[in-house]
Amino acid sequence: MMKNNLEKPKAGLYIHIPFCKKKCNYCSFYSLTAINKAPEFIAALQKEMEIYQDWWPEYDTVYLGGGTPSLLSINHLAELAHKIRKIFSLSSDAEWTIEVNPDDITLTFLKNIKSCGFNRLSIGIQSIQDNTLSWLGRRHNAQQALQAFDLAKKAGFQNIGVDLIYGVPISKLTLWEKELQQIIALKPEHISAYQLSFEPGSIFFKKKNQGHIQPLREKEEFSFFVNTSQILQTAGYIHYEVSNFSRDQTKKSAHNQKYWQHLPYLGLGPAAHSFRPFRRHWNHRSLDQYCQDLSKNIAPIKGFEELKINELRLETLYFGFRTSRGIDLKKIQEKFNQNLISDPPGLAHRLIQEKKLILFNGYLAPTTLGLALADALPLLW
Repeated sequence: MMKNNLEKPKAGLYIHIPFCKKKCNYCSFYSLTAINKAPEFIAALQKEMEIYQDWWPEYDTVYLGGGTPSLLSINHLAELAHKIRKIFSLSSDAEWTIEVNPDDITLTFLKNIKSCGFNRLSIGIQSIQDNTLSWLGRRHNAQQALQAFDLAKKAGFQNIGVDLIYGVPISKLTLWEKELQQIIALKPEHISAYQLSFEPGSIFFKKKNQGHIQPLREKEEFSFFVNTSQILQTAGYIHYEVSNFSRDQTKKSAHNQKYWQHLPYLGLGPAAHSFRPFRRHWNHRSLDQYCQDLSKNIAPIKGFEELKINELRLETLYFGFRTSRGIDLKKIQEKFNQNLISDPPGLAHRLIQEKKLILFNGYLAPTTLGLALADALPLLW
């Protein structure tokens, strides 16, 4: 029995913190501004941990996302960190990530969360242009964003990631390139650069449908994507996933790679998703319903799906083509009995000739051009 457990890959633990001071215009993630409900949520979350204490043998990543985890008090964060260690078996070198908003943090706060065990920060900078930040609905300014990064360094964090948004209609490509160079000068270990999207449920989605926002044209989006990739790669960053760049192989987000490699992850908190082989489930997108279920010691599951073999194959292609590593041809053959090079006939060779894919060490991997088209590639197979 122990041998089988040891052979299992280590899982990731994600905790969704459902609080924000205000909702950003682009965001469709579940969050509330009722921060006074934090104590009730923390109590419910600890009950949910207990329900899932035997869900997986061992974890090597912990990720607090949201929402805005940095809105929680240091006492609540310390309480959660203690409970996580008590309930779950964690590897000694586990990656502990917490998302923070620039105007929430102080040097004292950062030192305290570091003492709790968090060893990786994800700072929601989004932009260092005040007009862009205002348009996005962010509650910090450019000075606070830069100060937050400086404080993180002073607190002793050696693995700092920054989140950025580009392709904003009110900005120009040349301005974004200048902004990106300023970020590079900070030397963050990780950069997540997301092209602005209009997600259902967001304020921007509604404004776009009302004709108040004109999104960039496809050709403009492509220029932003390719230039972003080229600038960051020239600066020494590895473009390892569509929106993600790391200074070296060791600074890739270990937690996010769970999603792209179809590895198990447990999601706790309202609206959180979980996955382990062939099964995915998700929690209620309601803090009240979430807390109500857990008050009765009921897992707050809204729904689940059992993945059929073709769905698993399509997801494997979808996630694989989003990464520079690409698709392991041998594993696809073994799992799904498909030779991607010859089935469908000529497709892979054509995409290689068009410089969208490359064949390297047994992997079929996207080029920068291929990454720009990543979501469309799996549908061709």
